[in-house]
Amino acid sequence: MTLRKQLLMAFTASISLLLGAVVFALLSLAQVNQQFYQLTHREQVLFEHLSSAYAQGLQAGQALRNILLDPANQRGHDNLKKAQQDLATLLDGAEQLADPAMQPVIAGLKTSNARRNEVIASILTQVNTDIEQAKAIQNQQETPIWREMKDVLLEQRAKTQEIAQAKENEVALIITRSQQIASALALLAVLTAIGSVWWMLRCLRRSLGADPQQVADIAHHVAAGRLDIAIPAAESSSAMAAMKLMQQGLAGMAQDIRTNSSSLSSYVSDLRNRSEDLFGRISQQGEVMASMAGSVEEMSVSVNHIADSGQSIMQRVSEGSQRSAEGIVVVDQAIEGMNLVEQRTRGIASALGELHAESEKIRSIVNVIQEVAEQTNLLALNAAIEAARAGESGRGFAVVADEVRKLAERTAQSTVEIESLMTRIQSGIDDADRLMSEGTAAVQQERQLIVEAGTVIRALDASNSQVREEVTLIVQAINEQGAASEEVSASIEAVAQLSEKYRTELDSSLAALNDTARLAETMKSVTDRFRI
Repeated sequence: MTLRKQLLMAFTASISLLLGAVVFALLSLAQVNQQFYQLTHREQVLFEHLSSAYAQGLQAGQALRNILLDPANQRGHDNLKKAQQDLATLLDGAEQLADPAMQPVIAGLKTSNARRNEVIASILTQVNTDIEQAKAIQNQQETPIWREMKDVLLEQRAKTQEIAQAKENEVALIITRSQQIASALALLAVLTAIGSVWWMLRCLRRSLGADPQQVADIAHHVAAGRLDIAIPAAESSSAMAAMKLMQQGLAGMAQDIRTNSSSLSSYVSDLRNRSEDLFGRISQQGEVMASMAGSVEEMSVSVNHIADSGQSIMQRVSEGSQRSAEGIVVVDQAIEGMNLVEQRTRGIASALGELHAESEKIRSIVNVIQEVAEQTNLLALNAAIEAARAGESGRGFAVVADEVRKLAERTAQSTVEIESLMTRIQSGIDDADRLMSEGTAAVQQERQLIVEAGTVIRALDASNSQVREEVTLIVQAINEQGAASEEVSASIEAVAQLSEKYRTELDSSLAALNDTARLAETMKSVTDRFRI
């Protein structure tokens, strides 16, 4: 196993234990969070609902007693109604929060509350006629029902508080257990890391084959040329054994370099003589190629003049095609603009139609309001007649009937004005719709003219394209001729440059051969410093 794999295994073991501790802590935290959520969003809220329901039940009883003491006290009636509504709402909320075992109990409370409300309604009916009978009903029916509800509410509130306390204890137990297990995993990870360090040091010494300082000393001796130093025996897979093999290989290599250096010096001398002869022949070839290059260059200049004239013609044809393309783009943009205008015009016409339909709905509503005003006026008249029959006791009612009649007359007058205004609005909408229809027709006619203009411009662009293709063929033929001349000239120039390059390389080769000879001598002197 390599040292890298050993280090990786030790590191993986320590990290795995740490990750295990972190994952366990996160899972425990999630469990605690779930229990705490149930505690705060269920048991605590249910406890508050039951406590508030008990308070509202007391409030309803107190408000009922205030009514029995003073039946004309409107505040007592309002407090009673509010307490009944709040109590019903709290019982509904408690039923939703309760577990399956408590839900039937809450349902029974809701049933008792409904019976209590019925009894309270009968008491309120008797208050204005027989106050003593109302008090008797309260004592005999309402109070026993409330006492029964009170006992159940207090009992369930106590049970809910016990459940909440049990949840708190469970959360505390989970936190304590999680802390203990996480601490144990962390301690195990530390112990594993310590063991891993000891194991890595042991593996490192086995891999080196000796103490690291001893290995470094031997490496320094070998680097200084001491290939005759004795290296202790070690395991075949250790660095010390590999260093011994390296020492033996270097010794053999130094001996081979000494033997081959003399042969290399003799070979370099012979190669230098042959290179000097080749250098003279390449110089003669370069002079001949320079003369041929001048003649081909003159022919290439003439062909380039003809190609320039063809390019000028191509440029003018391309400019014409560009103008045609720009005209086509402008026409397409104009068509798109006219399409957009037509689309917007149709949208406005559709909106005007919807506005006309909505105005008809408003007219219908105004008619209904007018009918209601007429009926109200008639009812006010009947009320005034009945008030007159009642004499002095009906004077106040007569005043109210007169005000209702005046209000009905003003409403009828307003509906007439609204109907007149809606008539003028509908007339304006009809005129706008007619103008939009005429505008749409005009836009369609203009778009057709633009389309015809685009067709003509496209035909002109097609003609320009055909002319450009013909001129392009001519220019291509001329360019091919010029390219051929340039290729010939370039080939001659390349041969001349190649000859010059060969001359330069031969100079470099001669210099390299001299350097090689000196290098062979240097290598021989370098190997002499090794002690084999």
